[in-house]
Amino acid sequence: MGLRIYRILITLFLIWSIISTVCLAYYYNQYLSLSRQYNVLYRDYEELVKRYNSIVEENRKLNASLIYVDMLIDYGNGTYTWFNNTIVTRNTTLFQATVKICLVEYKVYSFGIYITSINGVSEKKVAGGGYSWIWYYWNTTSNKWEMGSVGADHYVLSNGDIVMWKYTKW
Repeated sequence: MGLRIYRILITLFLIWSIISTVCLAYYYNQYLSLSRQYNVLYRDYEELVKRYNSIVEENRKLNASLIYVDMLIDYGNGTYTWFNNTIVTRNTTLFQATVKICLVEYKVYSFGIYITSINGVSEKKVAGGGYSWIWYYWNTTSNKWEMGSVGADHYVLSNGDIVMWKYTKW
């Protein structure tokens, strides 16, 4: 009887050994597969982090080169249009920004550019005067509109500027 128990125990031990070895081989292969997948994912993650950081840096540079301005077009007849948060690059002139957002006609003179029409509303001469486009800026100190002191092609916009083109009788 002792030999029989001994054989049963050895058989059980061999079965356990075989099952353990098969499980070990299976889980080791699973580990290797998951390890490879992890390494691929980690490399992809590192690449994404590099691309993200690159995009953040480009965005920072781009934002540093952009400004936001508000522009009012007053057609002189009670009709007006606001162009708020207009994005332009630094060193953009009022003329360049106006051309960007409106249909503009103009003449070039030795002293600079003279705007003759905005969005189809053109200057005109009438008896005793006429109508022309004149630009103003909002003075945040005095809280009122002030007439621009230079031509629109010489006025360089700053971040947060509020400007207006007004169709004015003269």
